[in-house]
Amino acid sequence: MCNSLRINQEPLLLYDTVALLSPLAKASQYLEGKTYPTLNLVLPSLLGCIEHMKPTNPIRQPWDGQLIQPHELRPEVKRARQVLYDDLVARWKTNLPESLWRFYLTATQLDPSQKKLRFPGLTSLDRHEAYEWFVSEYESLWNKTSAAAPRPERRDKDATAARAPGAGATFVDFMASLSHLHEAGQANGEEETPQAVAKSEIEKYMEMPEVPVGADILKWWAAHEADLPQLSLMARQYLGCPATSASAERLFSIAGRVYDDLRQNMDEPMLEAVMWARVNKEKRSACVLSA
Repeated sequence: MCNSLRINQEPLLLYDTVALLSPLAKASQYLEGKTYPTLNLVLPSLLGCIEHMKPTNPIRQPWDGQLIQPHELRPEVKRARQVLYDDLVARWKTNLPESLWRFYLTATQLDPSQKKLRFPGLTSLDRHEAYEWFVSEYESLWNKTSAAAPRPERRDKDATAARAPGAGATFVDFMASLSHLHEAGQANGEEETPQAVAKSEIEKYMEMPEVPVGADILKWWAAHEADLPQLSLMARQYLGCPATSASAERLFSIAGRVYDDLRQNMDEPMLEAVMWARVNKEKRSACVLSA
């Protein structure tokens, strides 16, 4: 009798577990991207995961969009949720150095779709401080208005509508799965935008309309480089940093498998050619199938 009851409850336990871990799986996948900026996605993703793991918040089922209330979760899932929540808070709030916190916030504000910091997990005070740090960083290191640098040619502004290659949809899905948490934050009276005094190019940047989440922000900055020449250099510096080293680690792993004990006499050009073939194998197969 006990065994049959446990078997009948196992699907419910699996459903709750999948719903609980789904946002973490999505975030870990798109934060490893190689063809689009990822540093700007770190805080929206991790703070969103913290709010998702908060024991008092409902979670959304990824297969039908229905909300599961906290009291409806299985006891085992509740305990796992509490452990994950405590660990994420310790790593990304309690023990995160302020320098890294400021670094991630600045990178996020250089994303024209996230510049107002309208995502779960931040208070109005956090947004005010983030904006002040953003202005301070720009004014102290990047504002070179006195230098008569040549202004680049204006580019096609239609690039703002382009979607980021490969990643936009997954980040969009992640934010959509947390929409109930965002709505709750707005209902509690959180301010959507910081009210600090803007300066120079930052003022222009903050007054520009936000682009849709998932848009190709590199094309956006290329299109606005003439209007924001100094700020675009700052964006290039921050958005060029990857969020993780997973892609580089995979490349070294492939190199270790290719340059094994039986291939010690392989010269550098041949190793490069074999590595290129291995890394682009899936892409070339897809091109052949679509031809």
